[in-house]
Amino acid sequence: MNVNRKLLLLLAGAMFGADLVYLVARHAMTSAPAGGDLFHTLLLVLGFAAFGAWVMRVQHHAEQNPVQLVGKSVIAATALIIGIGMLRMSSIARFVPAGESFAPEGITTVILCAFLGIIAGATAMLLFSIHTDLIFVKRRRATRRNYLTLLFLHAAYIALYAIFWMEGHPHAVPLAIVAFLLVPAMVVNAFRFSWILVLTRKEKLANLVLCFFGAVFFIILSVDSAVFSGWPSGDDTFKMVLNAFHPAVDALFSTVCLFGAISMSVGFTSTLLHLPTAKEFDRKKAEISSLHNMSRLVTEVFDIDELLSTTTHLAMEITEGDGAWIELPSRSAQRPEEAGDAFAVPFPEKRSLRGITEERLGRYRQSGGAPLIGLVAETGKAVTIQDVQRDRRLAAREDAPESGSLALLPLRSHGGMVGLLGVYKKTPYEFDKDVMHVLSAFADLVSIALENSRLIAESLTRERFKQELLVARQMQRSLLPSLLPLSATYDIAAESIPAYEVGGDYFDAMRVDGRHLGITIGDVSGKGVSAALYMAQVKGIFQSVTGESTSTRDLLARMNATLCKTMDRKSFISLLYAVLDIETGILRFSRAGHCPLLYISAGSSQYLRPDGMGLGLDPTDRFAASIDEEEIRMHSGDLVILFTDGVTEARDAGGEEYQYDRLARVAEAHADQSPGAVIRAIARSVQEFTQGGEAIDDMTLLALRWNGSGETSGGDTETLLDQEEHQHE
Repeated sequence: MNVNRKLLLLLAGAMFGADLVYLVARHAMTSAPAGGDLFHTLLLVLGFAAFGAWVMRVQHHAEQNPVQLVGKSVIAATALIIGIGMLRMSSIARFVPAGESFAPEGITTVILCAFLGIIAGATAMLLFSIHTDLIFVKRRRATRRNYLTLLFLHAAYIALYAIFWMEGHPHAVPLAIVAFLLVPAMVVNAFRFSWILVLTRKEKLANLVLCFFGAVFFIILSVDSAVFSGWPSGDDTFKMVLNAFHPAVDALFSTVCLFGAISMSVGFTSTLLHLPTAKEFDRKKAEISSLHNMSRLVTEVFDIDELLSTTTHLAMEITEGDGAWIELPSRSAQRPEEAGDAFAVPFPEKRSLRGITEERLGRYRQSGGAPLIGLVAETGKAVTIQDVQRDRRLAAREDAPESGSLALLPLRSHGGMVGLLGVYKKTPYEFDKDVMHVLSAFADLVSIALENSRLIAESLTRERFKQELLVARQMQRSLLPSLLPLSATYDIAAESIPAYEVGGDYFDAMRVDGRHLGITIGDVSGKGVSAALYMAQVKGIFQSVTGESTSTRDLLARMNATLCKTMDRKSFISLLYAVLDIETGILRFSRAGHCPLLYISAGSSQYLRPDGMGLGLDPTDRFAASIDEEEIRMHSGDLVILFTDGVTEARDAGGEEYQYDRLARVAEAHADQSPGAVIRAIARSVQEFTQGGEAIDDMTLLALRWNGSGETSGGDTETLLDQEEHQHE
């Protein structure tokens, strides 16, 4: 049960207060020593038990630094020495002989004995709790057993001392035996200072000073409290006070002081022995801490500038260096096979310096004048320069820097070198094998962190491009018609599947006038964003010139003249344009370098290929002269399919193309179905042929079926989905 700490402290205060009142009342009735009084003993046991429980809850509430615990112990010992000194100088306490012992002379001495006895007992318990915490720092398997042995012998000694004092036999054999066993138990538990090894040099120095003064103060207290002596002499004022209050308190105080003297002496000796290795241990501790921090940075820090700055700071921390820098040459300089001399660049792409100036770093050059990074690039291994003034690999210059040592380490990624980590020290011969091993491990972590930073940056860039391309795809889809003109005399359907997020295929259908329907399908050379931009131009031009003429040849000539003014000469557009007379079924069409038109009539199919060059290739009259216009009269049930080369040039895993024959066979097999069903059958056939492989080109299909002469629907339109449902019905 977790008892409130305040309640324990109030209970202890109540017991001590009641005991004080009882002692004053008892002294008024008898002058006999109070040590053997059972009621007084009971009140003290209850009071110190409550106080001990409070001390344990407060002391063990949070883990404390061992040096701080030693400091608390020294402060308590200092306060006790000052208090005892003031007691002796004041001569307030006066005692009178009472048999073989001494008894308080008056009420003032009784109150003083009670007050000092409670303080001494409480301080002893606090000191014992502090030393208990020190014992259990870095505990081992035998620690608990040794501590319980000490606790048992300590309690036995206090009890025997009190019992035999009350019976008048202070030198009894059992008490001597327990005392003989108690001292070795104290020594065994005092040798629990393994935590000194992990202290920093600064903490070791502080602990050395504290343990020295603690040992001196506790030795003084042990001598003054006359440990293991039976009766106090006339000069032992403080011991007389404690005995007059209760002999158990005297035993508790004297043994705790003895244990404190032994512990502080052992602590001082152990700290003194570990002090010469403190600097080396601090360096190892800094190495581990820096490697841990760097391993954390590998997964948490991706900003390249922050990463470089932190790297130089940790490199100095690991080596206790005076300066550090990191260089990341430009990408072109990281591939010797592409850029010649890999690292002969005067200014790196990224550089971070700490504790060293650009001027000083500029003085470090190879004997040929090349940057230091070349020394590491030649072998790909770490290089140490133990004395910069005498090393033959460095250039002999008038402004050569003062003596010092350098460590140069390569930063590798995927087997290649991506940069240099350098550390500088003002004194020569500072980089031994142990330091270089740690630095090499650190450089490997830096390389991983840099690679992670690069990958994260590339991933974010790709994600941003992906989002932008998704927006572009949505915008491009909005350029393609979602509504196609519908009439009772024909059915029409279309579908476009880009190979990438955006594509260069285009299709459209719109009324030229009340009698004619203009249909077009095109393919921009290339893929991706540039093709999509040209496709947007084609849409604008097509819709602006469609109503000016029903001649397919004239429309293509007008579009070519406009596109040649804006298109890159390396690009061109293939286009097929057809005009359907929705009353007679006559279809006129021209082809500007595009795929042929597939015409299916009476169960047989044929490809129609009128001549014509691509749009944007020639701005002269030669383009118009190359364009032919062809005409077909469609019969009821005839089917026309327009497509881009993404259909016929689709490849399977072996590299074989889908080709025109396979397209014609699939179209013939589904010719009696709706245009939408024919398109879906062709797209499914292409997908099965390529076995779900990645498309290498955009794929667009448009199918038109002639239903026969009749009244038009007056230009009504439906969405493509609604249109297909209508066709199924």
